Amino acid sequence: MGALAAAQLIAAPVYAQESGVWVELHTDDSAVRIERIQNGEAIPVCAAPCKQRLPRDGTYRIAGDGITPSQSFDLSAERWVRLDVKAGSSTRRNLGVGLGIAGSATVLTSSFYFLLIGLAGFPDGPPASQQQVTTAEALLISGLAAGVIGLVLVLTCSTEVRSSNGATFSSAPEAARHKRPAIVLTPRGLEF
Repeated sequence: MGALAAAQLIAAPVYAQESGVWVELHTDDSAVRIERIQNGEAIPVCAAPCKQRLPRDGTYRIAGDGITPSQSFDLSAERWVRLDVKAGSSTRRNLGVGLGIAGSATVLTSSFYFLLIGLAGFPDGPPASQQQVTTAEALLISGLAAGVIGLVLVLTCSTEVRSSNGATFSSAPEAARHKRPAIVLTPRGLEF
């Protein structure tokens, strides 16, 4: 038996063979909790710090007030599990989404503005002033900057969970990865 396996055996408390799974929740944020998903509804079952027996047959996730929810998981194959959680901020995620939308809108606006000032000088119209070009460039640069900052915020705000059995997962649920966005630009136009 290796040193790591021996250390894990020593670290794992010995619990009676009872139904359910003993779960220990360790986190960097006291707002973190384990929620059981029942009929599509999330019900809090354990708040950090937590050491509690949970039903084996449940589907769970890590969430909390201001916490980005994790992927759902089950405890069916475990007797005891320790969950180490690095909480992600849902406020940070929402700010990132807002900046991304604002940045995209600003880039579209500046592109439209470039088109208008370009058409103003075509073929015999007055040429675009330096102020108009500078304004369009400033809009384009600020929109791109807001979009990049928004993307970075969204990509770095996930809740990361590491289990004592070696499993790791974060806050990118399968359904969300494949779900169609609320507003989509298609060849037919904007679809809601």
